[in-house]
Amino acid sequence: MHSVVYDHQAFTLQRYGGVSRYVCELSSRVHRAPGFSARVVAPIHFNSYLPDCDVPQTSMYVRKIWKTGPLYRALSNVLSPGFIRANPPSLIHQTYFAPLRKPVNVPVVVTVFDMIHELFPAGFSTRDRSGSNKRNSVERADHVLCISESTANDLMRLYSVSRAKISVTHLGYSEIFNATMPTDETAPLGRPYLLYVGQRAGYKNFDKALSAYAANTAALEAMHEQTLN
Repeated sequence: MHSVVYDHQAFTLQRYGGVSRYVCELSSRVHRAPGFSARVVAPIHFNSYLPDCDVPQTSMYVRKIWKTGPLYRALSNVLSPGFIRANPPSLIHQTYFAPLRKPVNVPVVVTVFDMIHELFPAGFSTRDRSGSNKRNSVERADHVLCISESTANDLMRLYSVSRAKISVTHLGYSEIFNATMPTDETAPLGRPYLLYVGQRAGYKNFDKALSAYAANTAALEAMHEQTLN
């Protein structure tokens, strides 16, 4: 039986978010795969997804109070190694890029989603160490997962990582967080609308999406006509 441990980082960084959701989805699938078991070690966390994640956990949910995130991360950093050493896994999947101490001598993998900190540094604070932590994590990892060929190419170009060290694993669909969708073609609000899910920070190109749609006269006229009808 091959066992995989997912660390606490995604769950002490996000209450909601794509990275922690990815880890929940991935760990639950790995745990159901023949010959594998998965476990999440997040001793203290405030993530809303993890309590409903169908995978064994060493975790305790606490309510996040303003500015307590660094404290929870520090406590989890201290507590996690002991829990992992007590039941050593076959593999550790590092869920983000903080320079954590490896508690047992087993291979480590890390997922790289994109290279936005490197490609768009102006969109982030000069105090943001995500880029340098990412480089360190990639260098220390035994293998790197990238969610697209584009990210893999950026990683090779910007960090000179060998292609042999990278596997591209595309994102899938959710089994855990299924939204109930209308069964007919009628918009839930009774009129045409646009739904944007996510932050509106600069690197998401939200402003460019609006500008592109506004420039599409045909689309605007069609929406207006449907609204009138």
